[in-house]
Formats: sequence, C-alpha cells, structure tokens
Amino acid sequence: MISHSGIAWSARLIVCLAALSALSACGPDLVGLAEGETAVVADAEGPTRLRLDSGLLVFLAEIQAPDAEAERPTQDGLAALTEGRTALLAYGERRRIALRNGEEAALAHVFVKSESGAWVWVQRALVEEGLAIVRPRPGETARAATLLPFEAQARAAGLGAWADARVQPRSIALFTLEAAQLDSGCNRGPYRLIEGTVDHIGATPTGMYLNFGPPGTEQEDATARILGADLDAWRAAGVDVSALAGATVRLRGPVGYGGGPLLCLEHPLALERLDTAPLP
Repeated sequence: MISHSGIAWSARLIVCLAALSALSACGPDLVGLAEGETAVVADAEGPTRLRLDSGLLVFLAEIQAPDAEAERPTQDGLAALTEGRTALLAYGERRRIALRNGEEAALAHVFVKSESGAWVWVQRALVEEGLAIVRPRPGETARAATLLPFEAQARAAGLGAWADARVQPRSIALFTLEAAQLDSGCNRGPYRLIEGTVDHIGATPTGMYLNFGPPGTEQEDATARILGADLDAWRAAGVDVSALAGATVRLRGPVGYGGGPLLCLEHPLALERLDTAPLP
C-alpha cells in the first residue's frame, strides 16, 4: 500500500517530470556516459532497483534511499516515475554487477521517456525531490558531482526525506551516540552524513583517519577512515588528506563501530569542506 507521504511525493514527481521534460526535449544528456539498452520498465522492485520487460534487473548507479525508513516512499516515487515507460540505460565506469543468487544486473543511469516524448534522468528527479541521496564510490562517480548540487537544494528546502531531522547531517556527538549502538563495522552500517571539525589526522598501515577529538579524549575515537588501497584515488583528485587537520567538513558514508565510532569514506566526493578554505 502506498503511504500518504508516498502519494504526495509521487504527485510532486509528476510535476517534476513535466518540468524536466521541457529541459530534455532534444534527447537525454549522455555526456560522460555510454549509451546502453532501451526497454520498457516493468516494475520498481526496490527503492533504487528496476526490472525491465526484457528481464534485466537494473540498479540505479550513484544513489540510494536516504534512510531505511525512506525506502518505501522512494520506491513509490520511482514506480510513479518509471513503470510502463520506455527507459534508456547509460553507463559510467561499471556496467554489470554479480548478485549472490547468480543473477547479473545492470548498474546504470536511467532515462525515461515522458508522455511528451522527452527524456527525463531518473537519478536527478529522485534526488531533486529528496527521495534519494547521492552515494559516490569506486566505479560509481560519473555523475555524482552533477547530482550533489541538486541534493543540496532538496536538503535546504526540506523536501522528501530531508524533512526528517534523522536524515539531516549529524553532529559528531550524535554520530558517536548512534555508532556506539552498532555491532558491526561500517561495511554493513547505515549510510549517514556527518559534520564536524577535524582535530588531527592519523595514519596506520591500513589507511588514514580523520579524528574529531584531541588525542586521549573520548571524542578522538570518532573517526572517518580512508582505506590505504583508496588513497591513490584521493591523491589523483588533488586532495591532500594530511592537510585536513582543522578543516570543518561534511562527510558521507556507511557508519559502524570498530574500536570507536567509524565512518568509511568511499570516495573523494564523499568529503565536502564547509569552511572557507578550498580542499587541500
């Protein structure tokens, strides 16, 4: 059953679809993407998952539902936007992912054709309405930088899930409280946005850590980790992690508890600097 909030968001998406159609009259903007298959969307099987009439399962690249409790409204909005419409898939760095059941699924950006014949970018529509959050990670970054400003606008306007204070960026104190209740590492934890000032940078053989409290204090245990294997990507992006001490940042990533509250930074685009200095 579609919730009242899901109905309201679906109605907003219909209005959004009409507005975006005017911007898409010349066809989908595939800059930075490789054109893929065209088929009709049979079903929205999850908040960011579609089944095409060809049988192909498609995961929407670079986004996810803002929170577990927002999955149903996100799926309702996705269904209203896509079901029964012709869809064009477009690929970034990765095209296919293998599922545990042996099925192979597409990982794609999806464009759907509106009644007017114009193409609408599904990821943008969901993000603009606060129904999805941007998740840049290795293999999924072709359009993340383009999507982040749309997310910021939806967050500032309190649209969709952003009306819920639990989805808004957390302080370090709230992040610490939530993570302390988790019993696993960040590889299976909820996806969160947190904001705070980095006290100092730590380094171990396994990676680098942004620590949010002075050494020897309880808050020092609140950290964000960059795996050593990922550091080359940060250097390539021009981010000097060692120079982030004292920076006020907004981070996004899965959280867990590993010797202390832990957020795993998956990509340089998962870090935004909030103070006046540019990223080092």
